[in-house]
Order: sequence, then C-alpha cells, then structure tokens
Amino acid sequence: MALSSTTVASQQTTLCQGDGDSNTLTVPPFDESVLSYDHYNGVTLHLDKLSSNETTDNEEESALFAQDLKQAMSFWKAEQRKGIWVHVPTSKAHLVPHCVKEGFDFHFVKDKVLILSQWLPQDKPSRLPLGPTHQVGVGAVVFHPKDPSRMLVVQERTGPAAKWKLWKMPTGLLDPSEDIPEAASRELMEETGLEAVMDGILCFRQAHRPSSASDLFFVCHLTLTDPEATWKACEDEIADIKWMSVEDYCGQERWQGSPTYETLNDTIRKASQKAQESQDHKVEGMIDSLVLPVGLGYSGTNAVFKSHL
Repeated sequence: MALSSTTVASQQTTLCQGDGDSNTLTVPPFDESVLSYDHYNGVTLHLDKLSSNETTDNEEESALFAQDLKQAMSFWKAEQRKGIWVHVPTSKAHLVPHCVKEGFDFHFVKDKVLILSQWLPQDKPSRLPLGPTHQVGVGAVVFHPKDPSRMLVVQERTGPAAKWKLWKMPTGLLDPSEDIPEAASRELMEETGLEAVMDGILCFRQAHRPSSASDLFFVCHLTLTDPEATWKACEDEIADIKWMSVEDYCGQERWQGSPTYETLNDTIRKASQKAQESQDHKVEGMIDSLVLPVGLGYSGTNAVFKSHL
C-alpha cells in the first residue's frame, strides 16, 4: 500500500469473519498517530498528520482514503462513538469530498485547517459544540494626564466610523490567546504609538449580528506610562489624533438616539468625573483584571475579572 499511515496493512489490522459475508475490523484502519480521543467518547482524525508516499498521486490517495474512512466509520459506529472530527489541511483538500460523502459537515476553520464533524447517535440530538461564535473587541479610554475632562480620540481612514468622520477611542479585536489588558495596550500602541497599561474595565457590550459572529466589546481605562509622550498615528489606519473634551466626545451627533451608545458614553463621562474629583486622577470602582494560576493540577494562568463587591 502507498499510504503508510492509512493502510490496513501498515496497521497490522486483523479482519475476522462476521455475520454473513461481511468482514469486521477489530482496530480502526488509521494509524494511532493520526487519531486522538476526547473525554466525550469522540474521535478526531488528523489528516494534517497523515503521511503519504512520495510516489502516490492525489487520485490514488483519495481512493485509499475513501476506503479507509468508510471502514473507520463502520468501526466507530460499532464502538458507539459519538462525535467524529476530521482536521483537513489545505494539502489534503482533495480528500474533503470523501468526508462529505460519509456524512461529515463543515464545522469551522482554525489555523488554516478545515474541521469537519459528524454526530453518530441517531436517537439523540447532536451535542457537539458549535464553532467559534464570538469575537472580542476592546476600546482604550485614555484621559489626559493633567486634565481628565479630556480623552484621547482618533479618526480612522477607512470603515464605518470614517464615513461619519467620527472621533472615537482606539479600538480593535483580540488576537488568539491574548488577554484583554494586553489587547487594549497593543491597540493603543498600534494606532497612536503611545504606551499605556490597563487600570480596569469601565463596562462592556454584547451584540448579536445575524450575518456574522456575536460581539463582546470591552471599554477599558488605561493610563499612559509616560505622561509627556507624543503620539504617532498609524499611517495605514489613523487619519488624525487629538485630545477631545469628554462632553464633546459624548455629544457627537452620530451617538445621539442610540440607548446603547448613550449608556456606554455615560459610563465614560462618569469615569472622567471621578478622575477629576480625585487628586491623583484615579478612577475608582472599575472591574479589575487579575491573572491567576489555574491550580487543581493544571498548568498556566487564567484572567479573572472581578467587581468591587
């Protein structure tokens, strides 16, 4: 066989005579190196780990894979497996039609790998988790170091805000595995060239859009690390930067008539008032961000956001 990691021969698979004339597999026809198993009685087939003989063309590989996948599905159904996943890199895209033929649906794409899924139990609704459903964004609220009645604002070169010539806080989406405080600091740096650290979260908004991912947007308060620093606009994204009165920012015509944005802006207004009343221009009462060890035998950390209860 040409496919070293998919062939029955390379697996030393045993076939035993079943009922009638059918043959029943005692192990799956894929090498264990391309399979992984989850805690929910599911199996993942990693085609990105599938090795091919250099002399095998796509047509031959497809024929072998179709045969192995069909046998594997019968085997997993007999094992009463539940969710089956297939990860397909672009180099194996020619194998996708065989997955679809066996009943797989497109689930989502991650890191340039197409992920397909199939729920096997016929008597129960699918419990497979959905693909990514939300995007997370941040907005950076920076009050003037000496006059917190003013805030840093930008005008974008393109996009909906540019159409309305709207002055807005620097905003952007989180990168994979990025925490909210780091994202807020990064977006501010990318758009204005200014360094700052996040002090807390003023508020956040949840929005659902029928044609795209749901959206979580966190309004973050940041303090400049160097109060005397000068900004430098990102040439590709930002048309202008300035310090603007918080009242003028909240009073822009585009915001008016929107209970959502009027509420978000009122939170910024109240934060500005608290900073003005404080001798050191601190904003009290925000949602704090902590990075804490997970514990319980797990490595790594989690970001925890807590109120002042």
